[in-house]
Amino acid sequence: MNPRLTIAAAVVFTAAQIMFASEPITDHALPALRIDAVKSPIIDGFCIGFAGKHGTNNTTTDDWLDLLPWTTNNHTVWIAVPAEPEYAYKVELLDTNGLSVPKTARGKKAGSKFDDFDAYPSKRGIAIKHLTAHKMDGVTSEPLLFRAADMFNIEEPGRYMLHVQFQILVFPRTGVGRGAYTNELIRFPPLNYPLYKAPNALTNAPAKGPK
Repeated sequence: MNPRLTIAAAVVFTAAQIMFASEPITDHALPALRIDAVKSPIIDGFCIGFAGKHGTNNTTTDDWLDLLPWTTNNHTVWIAVPAEPEYAYKVELLDTNGLSVPKTARGKKAGSKFDDFDAYPSKRGIAIKHLTAHKMDGVTSEPLLFRAADMFNIEEPGRYMLHVQFQILVFPRTGVGRGAYTNELIRFPPLNYPLYKAPNALTNAPAKGPK
């Protein structure tokens, strides 16, 4: 996956996008895959996973972190997410003492308008991006989001806990016609993901925190 994947800003839904978003995606069957991710509760048939490069034991604060959308449907479907970090997710990082790690300018920007996002963002000119939600635990290849090191001023080596909260748009059908759908906002509860900051190679200092 390309960590610099460009997020296309769709400010206004076109009729074609609406039709496309409300229909299932026809694709080949996806192989079963166990992904070492933390998962949200299933809400209205959708679940968000969050994972790092090396799983929940060895992902570092310099690794890219990934959003994994899943659905309980038997087929892959379109969803949408806010295109800008201000609306897309909230983040907080705690050290081993439970203290919040100071945010960078980028970290302060993330989630600053989270609560302003609603089910009809195009009416307010808020950009969105369409993603695919795959069958639960199936293969997914969505864009990498961020590195904790870019969002927080992390100085000490050791163990950290990242709190991250997401919201998505889904398009449940209300009838049999192509335009028979509605927009639904799903705001998931925060997820907790453990991270590790390696000691400086020059000092070879031991990392603080639990093993």
